[in-house]
Amino acid sequence: MCPNKIRPPSLALFFALISTSKLIIAQDSDTPEHVFENSRFTFYDVDLNNLTCKNFAVPADQRIVSLNTQQWDNGAHCGEKVQIEASELITEGTILDECPGCGFSNLDLSPEFFSVYGDLAEGLLTGFWHFEATSTTSGLSSSNSGPTTTSSSSSSSQGPSETSTPLSLSPTSEAPLDTTKPHKVQVVVGASV
Repeated sequence: MCPNKIRPPSLALFFALISTSKLIIAQDSDTPEHVFENSRFTFYDVDLNNLTCKNFAVPADQRIVSLNTQQWDNGAHCGEKVQIEASELITEGTILDECPGCGFSNLDLSPEFFSVYGDLAEGLLTGFWHFEATSTTSGLSSSNSGPTTTSSSSSSSQGPSETSTPLSLSPTSEAPLDTTKPHKVQVVVGASV
């Protein structure tokens, strides 16, 4: 063997680095999994006695959301909160109805909710929305350290696009991870466990 030749790092060095590394787990929790962009928001006359979602309380502020049929999922989202951003305002409403005439990612709002963003005479707003996170992060806490990655699908001017942004989290106990959500494991070299 030639003494002047540079040798590649050994597997022992690789495993030594891994054993002294800190694992950061990125899990979708407080950050929404999908943000629906370029969505259309309209309003409709709400019949409080004939909402599609039965046995759900009507919010006192009557910020009622009617979800499009394509995302309705047989009422699986009844009672869920959504966060809507339009006209430089961000507020929250509750899904209590279905909108058969709304296109994918579009929402119909109660007049009380629509008027938070604009004049009813406008009749149409565009903006962003997402389902509020309903995570089970027992044993996990948020961490601002580590990278956050964003991936988005291409969007056309005709339809909405979705953006996915995972949140970096670090384990604080031996609690099991939520295996129903995607996880990203990153090894940070040089930090101790």
